[in-house]
Amino acid sequence: MTLPPAPTPAPDRLWNRSFVLWWVGNAQSALGTALAGIATSFLVLHQTGSAGLMGVNLALALLPGLLAPLFGTLVDRLPLRLPLVLGNVLRGLLQVGVGLLALRGEVPLGVIYAASLLTGLIGAFYGPASMGITPRLVPPDQVQRAAGLMQGATQTMQLVGMVGGGVLVGTLGSAPALLLDGASFLLFAGLLLLVQLPARAPQAARPPFWADFRAGLAYARQSPLILGLPALAFLLNASFAPLEMLLPARMTALGVGAQGFGLFFGLMLGGWPWAALPWRRWDSGCRPRA
Repeated sequence: MTLPPAPTPAPDRLWNRSFVLWWVGNAQSALGTALAGIATSFLVLHQTGSAGLMGVNLALALLPGLLAPLFGTLVDRLPLRLPLVLGNVLRGLLQVGVGLLALRGEVPLGVIYAASLLTGLIGAFYGPASMGITPRLVPPDQVQRAAGLMQGATQTMQLVGMVGGGVLVGTLGSAPALLLDGASFLLFAGLLLLVQLPARAPQAARPPFWADFRAGLAYARQSPLILGLPALAFLLNASFAPLEMLLPARMTALGVGAQGFGLFFGLMLGGWPWAALPWRRWDSGCRPRA
C-alpha cells in the first residue's frame, strides 16, 4: 500500500523566496491593471466618443465579480498553480493583442468587450484563489502581517498606476499602456512558476460542490455582517462607476485628458494604502483582501 505524500512543512519565516515572488508579482500586476483601466477607457472614448459605451465595457469587466462566491468554493478543490499561471498568460495575451491592434488602427468594439469580459472572469477566480495562497506561503503567526503587506503593495501600485498611467496614456496613447499591462500579466505567470506552494494536508471526503456552496450561504446568512459585506462592496463599486464613465470625457473637454483623469483618481485614492501598512493592527475579525 502506497501512503500519500506528507504535506510540505509551512515556511519558517515571512520573507521567504516564494512569498517575495508572490508579493512582487501581485504588486507589478496591480500596477499594470491600473494602467490598462485608464488605457481601455480612453481607447473606447477616442474611438466612439460615447460615455455609455465606456459604461458597457466597465460593466462587462465588473459583472464576473458576481461569480466570486462560486469560485471561492471551487478553489478549495483544485490545485491552484496551473489555473493561475494559465489565467495570467491568457490575460496577458488578451491585453497584448488589443494593444497591438490599437497600434495598427481602430480596434473593433466587440474585441474590446470580449477582452474586458474574459479578463474580469479570470480576475474573479484569481481573487479567492490568492486569498487561499498567501497563508500557505508564510508561517501561521505571520498570516495577518503578510495579508497587510499584500494589500498595501497592491493599493500602492494601483495609486502609482493611476497617476503614471494617465501620464503614459496622455503622452504615448492607449496602446503602450495595454502592452505594458499584458507584459505584467505574462511576467506574473513566469514568477508563479517559481513559487513553491506547500502541499495541502490530506482531507477527508468532501460533500458535492453545490452542497458545499449551499452550506457556505447558510453560514453567511447567520451573520448580518458577513452577508452585508458583498452588498457594501457592490455599492462602493457602483458609486465609482459614474465617475469612471463620465470623467474621461469631461477631462478631455477640459484639455487635461488622461493625465487629469489619472491624477484625479490618484488623489482620491491616495489615502487608501496607508490603511494597509504592515504595522497596522488588524482586528482579528477582519479578513484583509489579498
